[in-house]
Amino acid sequence: MNKDRESDRLARLMLLSQQKYGISVQEDWRHESFFRFLQISPSYHLAHQVATGGVQDLANVGHVPRDFLDVVKTYEAFGDVWQTDFWNWWVKRAQYQFGLRCPPRVHRFATLQPGAEANQQSLYEAQACLDQYFSADRLAEGKPGSLVVAVPLHADRATILREVSKLMDEAEHEAGPDADSGQFKFLVNKIRRQTLDEARRVAWARAAAPKQPLYVIGNRVGIAAAYITEEGAKAPKDNRRDLMVIVTSRHLKRALVFSENAARGRFPCSDEVDSIAFDFNKLRSTIIAYRNWIKAELARLKATSNNPLSA
Repeated sequence: MNKDRESDRLARLMLLSQQKYGISVQEDWRHESFFRFLQISPSYHLAHQVATGGVQDLANVGHVPRDFLDVVKTYEAFGDVWQTDFWNWWVKRAQYQFGLRCPPRVHRFATLQPGAEANQQSLYEAQACLDQYFSADRLAEGKPGSLVVAVPLHADRATILREVSKLMDEAEHEAGPDADSGQFKFLVNKIRRQTLDEARRVAWARAAAPKQPLYVIGNRVGIAAAYITEEGAKAPKDNRRDLMVIVTSRHLKRALVFSENAARGRFPCSDEVDSIAFDFNKLRSTIIAYRNWIKAELARLKATSNNPLSA
Protein backbone atom coordinates (compact mmCIF):
# COMPACT_ATOMS: atom_id res chain seq x y z
CA MET A 1 0.00 0.00 0.00
CA ASN A 2 1.26 3.49 -0.86
CA LYS A 3 2.56 5.15 2.33
CA ASP A 4 0.56 8.36 1.69
CA ARG A 5 -2.65 6.36 1.27
CA GLU A 6 -1.81 4.30 4.34
CA SER A 7 -1.17 7.44 6.40
CA ASP A 8 -4.49 8.91 5.24
CA ARG A 9 -6.26 5.67 6.14
CA LEU A 10 -4.76 5.67 9.63
CA ALA A 11 -5.64 9.34 10.11
CA ARG A 12 -9.28 8.60 9.25
CA LEU A 13 -9.25 5.65 11.64
CA MET A 14 -7.88 7.73 14.52
CA LEU A 15 -10.50 10.40 13.78
CA LEU A 16 -13.22 7.75 13.97
CA SER A 17 -11.91 6.62 17.37
CA GLN A 18 -12.04 10.17 18.65
CA GLN A 19 -15.34 11.31 17.19
CA LYS A 20 -17.46 8.17 17.58
CA TYR A 21 -15.88 6.46 20.58
CA GLY A 22 -14.36 9.38 22.49
CA ILE A 23 -10.91 7.80 22.48
CA SER A 24 -7.85 9.84 21.60
CA VAL A 25 -5.06 7.89 19.90
CA GLN A 26 -1.93 9.25 18.26
CA GLU A 27 -1.68 8.13 14.63
CA ASP A 28 1.16 5.61 14.36
CA TRP A 29 2.10 3.18 11.56
CA ARG A 30 3.14 0.66 14.23
CA HIS A 31 -0.51 -0.10 15.05
CA GLU A 32 -1.00 -1.99 11.79
CA SER A 33 2.50 -3.45 11.92
CA PHE A 34 1.71 -4.84 15.37
CA PHE A 35 -1.47 -6.42 13.96
CA ARG A 36 0.48 -8.05 11.11
CA PHE A 37 3.13 -9.48 13.43
CA LEU A 38 0.47 -10.95 15.72
CA GLN A 39 -0.85 -12.74 12.63
CA ILE A 40 2.44 -14.61 12.14
CA SER A 41 3.37 -15.25 15.77
CA PRO A 42 3.39 -19.00 16.57
CA SER A 43 2.80 -18.36 20.29
CA TYR A 44 -0.12 -16.01 19.62
CA HIS A 45 -1.68 -18.58 17.30
CA LEU A 46 -1.33 -21.21 20.03
CA ALA A 47 -3.12 -18.88 22.46
CA HIS A 48 -5.89 -18.52 19.86
CA GLN A 49 -6.18 -22.30 19.54
CA VAL A 50 -6.41 -22.67 23.31
CA ALA A 51 -9.04 -19.92 23.56
CA THR A 52 -11.17 -21.39 20.76
CA GLY A 53 -10.88 -25.03 21.85
CA GLY A 54 -8.56 -26.12 19.05
CA VAL A 55 -6.03 -27.20 21.68
CA GLN A 56 -7.51 -28.87 24.74
CA ASP A 57 -4.33 -29.87 26.56
CA LEU A 58 -1.01 -28.01 26.36
CA ALA A 59 0.72 -31.23 27.38
CA ASN A 60 0.08 -32.42 23.83
CA VAL A 61 1.87 -29.40 22.35
CA GLY A 62 5.55 -29.78 21.52
CA HIS A 63 7.03 -26.64 23.07
CA VAL A 64 5.12 -24.22 25.28
CA PRO A 65 7.04 -21.04 26.20
CA ARG A 66 7.76 -20.49 29.88
CA ASP A 67 5.96 -17.13 29.72
CA PHE A 68 2.95 -18.39 27.79
CA LEU A 69 0.60 -16.74 30.29
CA ASP A 70 1.91 -13.38 29.03
CA VAL A 71 0.86 -14.41 25.53
CA VAL A 72 -2.57 -15.40 26.83
CA LYS A 73 -2.96 -11.96 28.41
CA THR A 74 -2.10 -10.30 25.10
CA TYR A 75 -4.62 -12.51 23.31
CA GLU A 76 -7.30 -11.61 25.88
CA ALA A 77 -6.62 -7.96 25.10
CA PHE A 78 -6.39 -8.11 21.30
CA GLY A 79 -8.26 -11.28 20.33
CA ASP A 80 -8.55 -12.98 16.95
CA VAL A 81 -6.48 -11.34 14.19
CA TRP A 82 -7.36 -13.79 11.39
CA GLN A 83 -11.15 -13.54 11.07
CA THR A 84 -11.11 -9.75 10.87
CA ASP A 85 -9.46 -6.95 8.97
CA PHE A 86 -7.31 -4.29 10.57
CA TRP A 87 -10.10 -1.67 10.57
CA ASN A 88 -12.65 -3.82 12.41
CA TRP A 89 -10.00 -5.19 14.75
CA TRP A 90 -9.06 -1.62 15.65
CA VAL A 91 -12.63 -0.49 16.30
CA LYS A 92 -13.68 -3.57 18.29
CA ARG A 93 -10.51 -4.28 20.26
CA ALA A 94 -7.30 -2.38 19.71
CA GLN A 95 -8.45 1.21 20.17
CA TYR A 96 -9.45 0.43 23.76
CA GLN A 97 -5.98 -0.97 24.48
CA PHE A 98 -3.97 1.85 22.88
CA GLY A 99 -6.19 4.87 23.34
CA LEU A 100 -6.35 7.49 26.04
CA ARG A 101 -9.42 6.37 27.89
CA CYS A 102 -12.65 8.14 28.71
CA PRO A 103 -13.07 9.28 32.33
CA PRO A 104 -14.66 6.49 34.42
CA ARG A 105 -18.36 7.01 35.07
CA VAL A 106 -21.24 5.32 36.88
CA HIS A 107 -23.11 2.70 34.83
CA ARG A 108 -26.64 1.40 35.34
CA PHE A 109 -27.16 -2.25 34.48
CA ALA A 110 -30.83 -2.76 35.37
CA THR A 111 -33.83 -1.26 37.18
CA LEU A 112 -36.28 -3.48 39.06
CA GLN A 113 -39.75 -2.15 39.87
CA PRO A 114 -41.07 -2.53 43.43
CA GLY A 115 -42.62 -5.98 43.95
CA ALA A 116 -41.78 -7.09 40.39
CA GLU A 117 -40.16 -10.42 39.67
CA ALA A 118 -36.85 -10.54 37.82
CA ASN A 119 -38.13 -12.19 34.64
CA GLN A 120 -36.00 -13.69 31.89
CA GLN A 121 -36.09 -10.52 29.78
CA SER A 122 -34.82 -8.31 32.60
CA LEU A 123 -32.06 -10.83 33.37
CA TYR A 124 -31.08 -10.89 29.71
CA GLU A 125 -30.95 -7.08 29.50
CA ALA A 126 -28.89 -6.82 32.68
CA GLN A 127 -26.48 -9.45 31.41
CA ALA A 128 -26.14 -7.62 28.08
CA CYS A 129 -25.31 -4.39 29.94
CA LEU A 130 -22.74 -6.19 32.08
CA ASP A 131 -21.17 -7.77 29.01
CA GLN A 132 -20.96 -4.36 27.35
CA TYR A 133 -19.31 -2.91 30.44
CA PHE A 134 -16.76 -5.67 30.96
CA SER A 135 -15.83 -6.15 27.30
CA ALA A 136 -15.82 -2.54 26.07
CA ASP A 137 -16.81 0.33 28.39
CA ARG A 138 -14.44 -0.61 31.23
CA LEU A 139 -11.60 -1.04 28.75
CA ALA A 140 -12.27 2.41 27.32
CA GLU A 141 -12.16 3.86 30.83
CA GLY A 142 -8.76 2.33 31.58
CA LYS A 143 -9.94 -0.70 33.59
CA PRO A 144 -10.80 1.22 36.78
CA GLY A 145 -11.49 -0.58 40.02
CA SER A 146 -15.26 -1.04 40.08
CA LEU A 147 -17.96 -2.04 42.52
CA VAL A 148 -21.16 -3.67 41.23
CA VAL A 149 -23.96 -3.21 43.78
CA ALA A 150 -27.75 -3.31 44.06
CA VAL A 151 -29.13 -0.01 45.39
CA PRO A 152 -32.71 -0.02 46.75
CA LEU A 153 -34.64 2.94 45.37
CA HIS A 154 -37.32 3.31 48.06
CA ALA A 155 -35.29 3.55 51.26
CA ASP A 156 -33.80 6.35 53.28
CA ARG A 157 -31.38 7.98 50.87
CA ALA A 158 -28.94 9.19 53.50
CA THR A 159 -28.66 5.69 54.91
CA ILE A 160 -28.20 4.20 51.46
CA LEU A 161 -25.45 6.69 50.59
CA ARG A 162 -23.61 5.89 53.83
CA GLU A 163 -23.81 2.17 53.10
CA VAL A 164 -22.58 2.64 49.52
CA SER A 165 -19.74 4.83 50.78
CA LYS A 166 -18.77 2.14 53.30
CA LEU A 167 -18.81 -0.53 50.56
CA MET A 168 -16.59 1.67 48.37
CA ASP A 169 -14.10 2.15 51.21
CA GLU A 170 -13.97 -1.59 51.83
CA ALA A 171 -13.59 -2.38 48.12
CA GLU A 172 -10.78 0.17 47.71
CA HIS A 173 -8.97 -1.32 50.70
CA GLU A 174 -9.27 -4.84 49.25
CA ALA A 175 -8.13 -3.70 45.80
CA GLY A 176 -5.03 -1.94 47.13
CA PRO A 177 -3.39 1.10 45.46
CA ASP A 178 -4.49 2.26 42.04
CA ALA A 179 -2.64 0.23 39.41
CA ASP A 180 -1.59 1.14 35.89
CA SER A 181 -4.50 1.12 33.47
CA GLY A 182 -2.85 -1.56 31.38
CA GLN A 183 -2.67 0.69 28.35
CA PHE A 184 -0.40 -0.75 25.70
CA LYS A 185 2.42 1.51 24.63
CA PHE A 186 4.97 1.00 21.89
CA LEU A 187 8.60 0.75 22.90
CA VAL A 188 10.87 3.66 22.12
CA ASN A 189 13.94 2.35 20.28
CA LYS A 190 15.81 2.55 16.99
CA ILE A 191 14.02 -0.29 15.19
CA ARG A 192 13.03 1.11 11.82
CA ARG A 193 9.85 0.60 9.88
CA GLN A 194 11.80 -0.79 6.92
CA THR A 195 13.42 -3.43 9.14
CA LEU A 196 10.01 -4.58 10.40
CA ASP A 197 8.41 -4.55 6.96
CA GLU A 198 11.22 -6.51 5.32
CA ALA A 199 11.28 -9.11 8.08
CA ARG A 200 7.53 -9.69 7.84
CA ARG A 201 7.56 -9.81 4.03
CA VAL A 202 10.31 -12.42 4.09
CA ALA A 203 8.32 -14.53 6.58
CA TRP A 204 5.22 -14.33 4.39
CA ALA A 205 7.24 -15.20 1.27
CA ARG A 206 8.84 -18.15 3.05
CA ALA A 207 5.41 -19.38 4.11
CA ALA A 208 4.19 -19.07 0.51
CA ALA A 209 7.08 -21.24 -0.73
CA PRO A 210 8.36 -23.29 2.23
CA LYS A 211 10.35 -25.71 0.02
CA GLN A 212 12.20 -23.11 -2.02
CA PRO A 213 15.88 -22.35 -1.26
CA LEU A 214 16.40 -19.28 0.88
CA TYR A 215 18.16 -17.35 -1.87
CA VAL A 216 15.01 -17.69 -4.02
CA ILE A 217 12.93 -16.22 -1.20
CA GLY A 218 15.35 -13.30 -0.95
CA ASN A 219 15.24 -12.80 -4.72
CA ARG A 220 11.46 -12.70 -4.79
CA VAL A 221 11.15 -10.24 -1.93
CA GLY A 222 14.00 -8.14 -3.29
CA ILE A 223 15.52 -7.41 0.10
CA ALA A 224 19.10 -7.05 -1.22
CA ALA A 225 19.20 -6.04 -4.86
CA ALA A 226 23.00 -6.46 -5.04
CA TYR A 227 22.70 -10.17 -4.19
CA ILE A 228 19.94 -11.15 -6.61
CA THR A 229 21.01 -13.93 -9.00
CA GLU A 230 19.41 -16.12 -11.65
CA GLU A 231 17.66 -19.19 -10.25
CA GLY A 232 19.18 -22.52 -11.23
CA ALA A 233 22.83 -23.52 -11.46
CA LYS A 234 25.18 -21.44 -9.37
CA ALA A 235 27.80 -19.49 -11.31
CA PRO A 236 31.38 -20.34 -10.32
CA LYS A 237 33.11 -17.92 -7.93
CA ASP A 238 29.87 -15.99 -7.49
CA ASN A 239 29.12 -15.66 -3.77
CA ARG A 240 26.05 -13.44 -4.14
CA ARG A 241 23.71 -16.41 -3.65
CA ASP A 242 25.40 -17.31 -0.36
CA LEU A 243 25.15 -13.72 0.79
CA MET A 244 21.45 -13.64 -0.11
CA VAL A 245 20.93 -16.77 2.00
CA ILE A 246 22.59 -15.05 4.95
CA VAL A 247 20.49 -11.89 4.57
CA THR A 248 17.24 -13.85 4.14
CA SER A 249 17.97 -16.05 7.14
CA ARG A 250 18.67 -12.97 9.25
CA HIS A 251 15.31 -11.48 8.28
CA LEU A 252 13.50 -14.70 9.18
CA LYS A 253 15.10 -14.71 12.63
CA ARG A 254 14.08 -11.09 13.09
CA ALA A 255 10.52 -11.84 12.01
CA LEU A 256 10.25 -14.59 14.62
CA VAL A 257 11.68 -12.40 17.40
CA PHE A 258 9.49 -9.40 16.46
CA SER A 259 6.33 -11.52 16.24
CA GLU A 260 6.96 -13.43 19.46
CA ASN A 261 7.68 -10.25 21.39
CA ALA A 262 4.51 -8.72 19.92
CA ALA A 263 2.62 -11.72 21.28
CA ARG A 264 3.80 -10.67 24.73
CA GLY A 265 2.71 -7.06 24.24
CA ARG A 266 6.24 -5.77 23.54
CA PHE A 267 6.55 -3.98 20.21
CA PRO A 268 8.73 -3.32 18.39
CA CYS A 269 11.21 -5.43 20.31
CA SER A 270 14.26 -7.47 19.28
CA ASP A 271 15.00 -9.01 22.70
CA GLU A 272 15.59 -12.73 22.87
CA VAL A 273 12.42 -14.58 23.78
CA ASP A 274 11.39 -18.15 24.58
CA SER A 275 9.58 -18.62 21.29
CA ILE A 276 7.88 -21.33 19.30
CA ALA A 277 9.68 -21.87 16.00
CA PHE A 278 7.96 -21.01 12.75
CA ASP A 279 6.11 -23.89 11.10
CA PHE A 280 5.99 -22.43 7.61
CA ASN A 281 3.53 -25.01 6.29
CA LYS A 282 1.13 -24.13 9.11
CA LEU A 283 1.76 -20.41 8.61
CA ARG A 284 1.04 -20.83 4.90
CA SER A 285 -2.33 -22.41 5.73
CA THR A 286 -3.09 -19.60 8.16
CA ILE A 287 -2.27 -16.91 5.60
CA ILE A 288 -4.33 -18.63 2.89
CA ALA A 289 -7.28 -18.94 5.27
CA TYR A 290 -6.97 -15.24 6.15
CA ARG A 291 -6.89 -14.19 2.49
CA ASN A 292 -9.88 -16.40 1.73
CA TRP A 293 -11.76 -14.80 4.63
CA ILE A 294 -10.95 -11.34 3.28
CA LYS A 295 -12.23 -12.32 -0.20
CA ALA A 296 -15.42 -13.80 1.26
CA GLU A 297 -16.00 -10.74 3.42
CA LEU A 298 -15.53 -8.38 0.47
CA ALA A 299 -17.99 -10.48 -1.56
CA ARG A 300 -20.47 -10.39 1.32
CA LEU A 301 -20.20 -6.61 1.67
CA LYS A 302 -20.60 -6.16 -2.08
CA ALA A 303 -23.67 -8.38 -2.13
CA THR A 304 -25.15 -6.49 0.81
CA SER A 305 -24.56 -3.10 -0.82
CA ASN A 306 -26.21 -4.30 -4.04
CA ASN A 307 -29.25 -5.71 -2.24
CA PRO A 308 -31.99 -3.04 -2.03
CA LEU A 309 -33.63 -4.94 0.87
CA SER A 310 -30.49 -4.69 3.01
CA ALA A 311 -30.93 -0.98 3.72
